[in-house]
Amino acid sequence: MNLASRRPLITFVAALFVFGLVLFASLQAIGNPKPPGAVNPVSKQASTQSTTPTVKVTAVSAQPYQAAIKGYGSVAAHYQLTLNSRVSGQVTQVNQDFETGRKVQKGEVLMMLENSSYQAALASANLAYQEALREAEQARTEWTSSGLEGDPESPLVFYEPQLQEARANYEVAEKNLQDTRVSATFDGIVTARSVAPGSYISAGSELGEIISSDRVEIAVPLSSQEWAMLPTLSELSAQEVGLVDVETGRQWVGRVLREEKQLDSATRQRSIVIAVEQPFEQDPALMPGTFVEATLPGLDVAGLWRLPSTSLSQRGKVWYIDEQGTLQNFDAEPIFVDGGDIFVHPPQALSATPQQVLVSPMNSYVTGTPVMAREADNNE
Repeated sequence: MNLASRRPLITFVAALFVFGLVLFASLQAIGNPKPPGAVNPVSKQASTQSTTPTVKVTAVSAQPYQAAIKGYGSVAAHYQLTLNSRVSGQVTQVNQDFETGRKVQKGEVLMMLENSSYQAALASANLAYQEALREAEQARTEWTSSGLEGDPESPLVFYEPQLQEARANYEVAEKNLQDTRVSATFDGIVTARSVAPGSYISAGSELGEIISSDRVEIAVPLSSQEWAMLPTLSELSAQEVGLVDVETGRQWVGRVLREEKQLDSATRQRSIVIAVEQPFEQDPALMPGTFVEATLPGLDVAGLWRLPSTSLSQRGKVWYIDEQGTLQNFDAEPIFVDGGDIFVHPPQALSATPQQVLVSPMNSYVTGTPVMAREADNNE
């Protein structure tokens, strides 16, 4: 039998051999099954890692920090004065600076009233006063000429009551004439005007309003806990206080002026008063009515953690990872806040060594849960 005639037979035998190998392998697999639940060690390790949650943490240790006490208040003028007329009359002149927003100087005449009747009254009062003086002098001369000694029994003899009355009437008439000219009592800004040339006003009528331009004041209410973290008033007065407009972010520098001595009946808080000198000369000007945030320099406080504000959960807890790699927490109340950071007192057991604190804890976390830590970036 030649090679060509044997080729089909060889192919058949080879195929039969391959089939036998496959069948043997299958029988081996069936005869040695893996026990239920058996997993490749590498696969088991990967599975365990995939089910352990990863949390973002920041490493912290207890340190001393200077407290920064923040409070809020509205800017108010040092003086605010409503101008009222002391006498009646017709307005004859109004100063061009007596307009809202204009600056006025102390003693500057803002408006004038028609004063001819007051001039006449002053002249009449002066005449009566001069006559009373002459009568008093003549009475004393006659008393001396008569040879009488000592003082008379009644002051009427020397015209003393009459002279006092005439002097008082003269002073009143003089003051009334002066009051026909309404002047600014301090350097300030006009905030309201309610008269015009030709209008008639009565005594007591409102003429306008001015606020002083020397300084503004901000009363910042603070709690008793915040007061406890402030140095003495003399120490505070020597330091600058940062002020920020809560709407625009514009900034100024002020100084502590005084502290109030009574508690607000509604809030039970007490205010510290901050002043800014020459507010309208600032760049930008600090206007009354501006609502600002004030940052007061406080005392040094030891043993604090500085944490991102997001580290405090909605339930007021700080979460951390213990030595076993599981989640734990404690209740915390910020001692003070500075920018986006909070400062808290950790439990005594945690203050001796650095700890890993969660940056953004979730309310669903459960104590004792194993986790994997990942250091949070500064931008996270």
